[in-house]
Amino acid sequence: MTATADTKRVALVIGNAAYKNVGSLATASADAADIAAAFRTIGFRVTEEANLGKAQFEAALSKFTEEAAGADMAVIYYAGHGIEINKQNYLIPVDASLATDRQAPFETIPLDNVLTALQDVLGIRMVFLDACRNNPFLSRMKMTNSTRSVAPGLSKIEAADGTVISFSAQEGGVAMDGIGRNSPFAAALLRHINEPGLELQFFLRKIRDEVRAATGGEQSPFISASLPSAPIYLVAPEVGRTTPKDSELRNIPEMPHLAVTSDFASAQQVGTPAAWKAFLAKCRAVKNQSTVFYIELANAALRKAESRASPASSRTSKSKKSASTPPTAKAGSSRQRRAPAATPRSTSSSRKAQTVDRSDDSKAVGKPSGRDGVQNRAELCKALLSGGGGGRGHRRHIGRQLLYDQYCRGGAN
Repeated sequence: MTATADTKRVALVIGNAAYKNVGSLATASADAADIAAAFRTIGFRVTEEANLGKAQFEAALSKFTEEAAGADMAVIYYAGHGIEINKQNYLIPVDASLATDRQAPFETIPLDNVLTALQDVLGIRMVFLDACRNNPFLSRMKMTNSTRSVAPGLSKIEAADGTVISFSAQEGGVAMDGIGRNSPFAAALLRHINEPGLELQFFLRKIRDEVRAATGGEQSPFISASLPSAPIYLVAPEVGRTTPKDSELRNIPEMPHLAVTSDFASAQQVGTPAAWKAFLAKCRAVKNQSTVFYIELANAALRKAESRASPASSRTSKSKKSASTPPTAKAGSSRQRRAPAATPRSTSSSRKAQTVDRSDDSKAVGKPSGRDGVQNRAELCKALLSGGGGGRGHRRHIGRQLLYDQYCRGGAN
């Protein structure tokens, strides 16, 4: 489906940020304003609403139902809080209090009502929900029924024919507000919404990949879609460009850059320069235009990792150098090690030293025994007097002295 001069394309964009009973959302207003402007630039007739209470929210949906009837393409984009209770999704107006779980159906807007507003669209229906944000209502809501479940995020639902529903996070997941003007989900939408010739399913996949990359895999948009095989474009292909054939779109294969998303998350988890260099090498090998975004992020992460690693590497090399270079004592220095003088030992200590050191020196010079011992006594005594036998240190010196006393001064043979 390609837009022409007589194509009817309409959009309802709602940004709820200024909540009365909980804190305001940081980016919802800017997200909605920027998305509304983007849809206008690509030919949509846009209704833009902000900070709607329940009555205003219902009135906006009712009015848009009439505008969307018979449209070739209709879009509803919502940025704000949402909640899931017993697998039912609700969008939260700014005047909701949600003191108890029983109030949810009466103070909120069921997602089913949003989809009902698109029921008379003749062509493609699209719903973008940046409503899986960290929900402050959950902590203050009193639960009155133990069997009623309340979960963060939204629950996935099956899309009707000709409909695509794009959730900003996976089922039960939480969407991030981001640190800039826009949330990661809105930022990804804005980057590709006016890209000529980008088929709708590829457009949705790019959004998913970029949100995962921007959040380190913590946020993964979920898509529920039931679309025809004919290619669908938000912006028509440029003249002369080749467009996909219907047969190619019936079973769209996984794009090569989808694997890059997982690799990016792995490199980010490791966080070392080597990990980022390996990722960049693989990413460039894909040679896909869609990987440019990941390469830019990875290059920035590599520079950051290298800056962190440099001081640590310098300290490591210095410690290795100092460890490999033994300290040298200056001639005449008072720190130069000298052999300690022999000191008197207690009887038990002397016996212990005698037992240990005698066995050591006996092995070194060979303890004389029998006739060989008598014949070799002179050699033994000479060796002991000259410090032979490899003895070292104070204990070995005492051992040699004891052996000399035993075998060379008339001791036992």
